[in-house]
Amino acid sequence: MNRLSIGIQSFFEPDLTFMNRSHTAEQAEAIIPMARQAGFENITADLIFGLPDQPMEYWAANLQKMIQLEVPHLSTYGLTVEERTPLFNQVERGVVRPLQDEDLADRYRFTMDYLREHGYEHYEISSFAKPGHRSQHNQIYWQHANYLGLGPSAHSLWWKTGSLAERWANVRNLRQYEALLEARQLPLDMREVLDLDTLANEYIMLRLRTSDGLDLNHLEHRYGVDLLLEKTDELAWMESEAYIAPIRNGIVRLTDSGKLLCDALTSKLLVT
Repeated sequence: MNRLSIGIQSFFEPDLTFMNRSHTAEQAEAIIPMARQAGFENITADLIFGLPDQPMEYWAANLQKMIQLEVPHLSTYGLTVEERTPLFNQVERGVVRPLQDEDLADRYRFTMDYLREHGYEHYEISSFAKPGHRSQHNQIYWQHANYLGLGPSAHSLWWKTGSLAERWANVRNLRQYEALLEARQLPLDMREVLDLDTLANEYIMLRLRTSDGLDLNHLEHRYGVDLLLEKTDELAWMESEAYIAPIRNGIVRLTDSGKLLCDALTSKLLVT
């Protein structure tokens, strides 16, 4: 094991308090040097942008701090309001006002430009890497290849045949996980079989997130979906709006403008 993922989220105490994080700003600054002292050089860190009332200067400073600490891989996520969470309840009561979509987009545009200027490759919607530091295990997800997850709450995907795959997830609770193993039972929380249409949609969604792009030829040969035929109008519209780069060699790649609308554009290309 040579790669350590650290959920820093922010170097500012007000941000961490708002997100109900258990660590402090001081600990956030100390952890990366400590990780290096422990022998880890392949480090990735997470940051969250778009917090209500977070000054733009805070977000810029968070990115600058990561660059100063020479973190080779960053994952940046826009704050989302999920149902059945304390934040969702606060928004519903009007206690918290989420950032407007355009302001959130501005933060994301700034992030893309700033990190590229400092030598990071924007190789996936939320992921930025110095040369040679792409996440190997995440790339397996985005390639739609087999992977095994070990431990509580871990997910796995395995192709059973050329047209069927299985996904499963382990139980989240550590004590329940241990008890099931001691009883020689699989610690499963969920298991499902995925047909080829479902897998095709997953491939479209996963590949559009990456800078390598969606390979239309592979989609047709592996999943039986001819997107150039089935989604001609949608692809033409996306190209005319500059949401995707001109299609070359059967590869569909989102532009920076398209990355802002990744989920919406993906939905237009899914197999129905």
